[in-house]
Amino acid sequence: VEYEYEWDLTVTNRNSSATVSSGVVPQGPGISPLAHKIMCVPKDSCSSFYISAPNVTREVVRREPSSNTTDWTNITWVNVTRNETLYLRPVYTLAMDNVKYRKVQWYAPERSSGYGNNNQTTNMGSCTVGGL
Repeated sequence: VEYEYEWDLTVTNRNSSATVSSGVVPQGPGISPLAHKIMCVPKDSCSSFYISAPNVTREVVRREPSSNTTDWTNITWVNVTRNETLYLRPVYTLAMDNVKYRKVQWYAPERSSGYGNNNQTTNMGSCTVGGL
């Protein structure tokens, strides 16, 4: 396993919340990127689905101009090892009672540009602002 998405499904009401199910979706070489889960929640309840993306960094080797290169017509190249963040773009869909609440290509983790997010929460069913 190279990295995992963590998720949690809760049923929420005005006074409390209870986890219905939680788990991880493993990702990596030789692991299918597809995951399908079916869960039951009480009818007419407010359900909250939370998913969290991992922060994944990889060590990569890049060819870059040498720091002492002054003549750009005769560049000296060197191998440089760097840690780089892996930006993930999973696609996922959430549905309940044949209603799609979210179908999205998710950009994670957040980039320096501010585009993307490391986690997402989707409320589904009979939810009210006061009940969350």
